[in-house]
Amino acid sequence: MAVQVLQWNCRSIFRKLPEFKQFLSTFHTLPDIICLQETHITPKYQPSLLGYTLIRKDRPPHLGKGGGLCIAVKHSIAYSEVTTVSHTAMEAMGIKLNDLYLFNIYNPLGTNLDQQFFNQLAGYRKFIVCGDFNSHHGLWGSPTSNAARRFSSPLLKTMIPLS
Repeated sequence: MAVQVLQWNCRSIFRKLPEFKQFLSTFHTLPDIICLQETHITPKYQPSLLGYTLIRKDRPPHLGKGGGLCIAVKHSIAYSEVTTVSHTAMEAMGIKLNDLYLFNIYNPLGTNLDQQFFNQLAGYRKFIVCGDFNSHHGLWGSPTSNAARRFSSPLLKTMIPLS
């Protein structure tokens, strides 16, 4: 199953949605799935994308403003939501498409990635993880390093193959 996935850390979709829709209109073929991080949306704001079902995971109010995730799935694609649990401030959500699992993650700056969440991925045969890891390391061009890079650097190297 070939799936086109577009990932974007939008850092608040509210004011950027018209521009994003314009950007999508330049595609010859729209992506099957769009993963957004840092949506900053609240229950009272209901964004929409023509031709897509939006699955949201808004940041809980007790964690403050910001954060939030959204996975937009083309109407023609069958999927089911996957229950995700994070034991840190990292936000995660997922969907299943046949035998492929797709996870969308936002890890707030200054927090460590959730080791337990990533350990659970070992139970899936085929999966894609996309998101904003807020992991800084020279390996991917950052002039600085942070604590999240100690976990994400070896993790990302091992997760790249989809076999």
